[in-house]
Amino acid sequence: MAFNYRRTEYVALAVGAASGSLVFGALPLTVGAATTVFGGAGAGGTAAAAELLAMGLASMIVSAKLAALPGRVTAMIGGLLLLLGQLLSWFAIVHANWPLFLAARLIAGAGEGGLYTVSNAFAAKAPRPDRAFTMIAFGQTIFNALFFTGMAILNAAYDPVRVLVFFSVFAGVACLTLIGAPNYLISADQGLDFDVEKKAFTPLVRRVLIGFGVYSVALFLLFPYAESVGLANGLSHAQIAAVFGFSALFALLGPAITASLGVRFGRLAPILVAIAFQIAAIVAVVYSRHIIIWGGGELTSIMMLYLLTPLMFSLISELEPSGRAAAVATAVMAITAAIGPAIGGAIMSATGSYAALGWVNVLAYVLMAALVWKPLLVAGRNLKAKITPLADSVQHAPAGE
Repeated sequence: MAFNYRRTEYVALAVGAASGSLVFGALPLTVGAATTVFGGAGAGGTAAAAELLAMGLASMIVSAKLAALPGRVTAMIGGLLLLLGQLLSWFAIVHANWPLFLAARLIAGAGEGGLYTVSNAFAAKAPRPDRAFTMIAFGQTIFNALFFTGMAILNAAYDPVRVLVFFSVFAGVACLTLIGAPNYLISADQGLDFDVEKKAFTPLVRRVLIGFGVYSVALFLLFPYAESVGLANGLSHAQIAAVFGFSALFALLGPAITASLGVRFGRLAPILVAIAFQIAAIVAVVYSRHIIIWGGGELTSIMMLYLLTPLMFSLISELEPSGRAAAVATAVMAITAAIGPAIGGAIMSATGSYAALGWVNVLAYVLMAALVWKPLLVAGRNLKAKITPLADSVQHAPAGE
């Protein structure tokens, strides 16, 4: 049974997921702040790893205890932890206190993990999960656009204090919005015999969860090197900055396309076509020396990110509608997010070749497609079985009804 959410509850879910996932986009700014104040890239890398680790662990804990956690309470705790982490980071930056800054990033990461996980779990319980996850993707793109536009206006990227102040403001706004989050128990409709701790996932769901892990690795293989690849291909800083300036607009196109697709084309074609576009975009970014082709590849990659993510969450919600698998998928993505840059760094150290890095990225997407192929076929058949009786009932309804 699905939960029927009010409009304010959908907005709270979108803001919660956006706040929880902002770490992925804002991480370079946090790393930059740590590097500037604490002297060296090692400090920035340690802070980033700590935040992602805490995010993953919090996601795992929330996933494991999902049945007993009221949505609004869990979301508010996550939001308050995020706000506390940002405020402590701000204090630590001002006073150049490295241990406090590291602890603050752990607290912020825990809040982000809890927020992102519970938001995705409750989205899976919506009457139309595909619409709920599309709304979350819209929330993420709008939130990110506002965040980075504000950063640009304040010129905050060069001031570690402003970075954390602005981040704190966004965390505070998220906390206010989360007051409207759903306050159900995620397992309220499962019956007294439902045991979320012992109910095992099916092999198909496990394949999709592995696919989520590969997807998260693939996302962060080439992305951190995008600017370096462009410069190596002969593009200027101004040209690359102009491309990134359009990223918010193209990010919005991803969920817009997902919303327009709905379920008309099933599950298989949209995800496989999106993966194919992502592969083509990687090739364009790695090999093109023309700003139009390079920029088109980079913007297509960003657009496919916000198209593929809601489609993947819709797929796992179709196969496992309790919301638990969606929560675990969030944890998997958080934990594996740090693996991509690590592999990318190892490849660049060994070969010094962006082409080699690009082709490893392509192979990751091919592996993802192979993992989700069978689950997509099953989900498509399930979807068709649900839609066909409804279509028949409409076709044979008496006139005037």
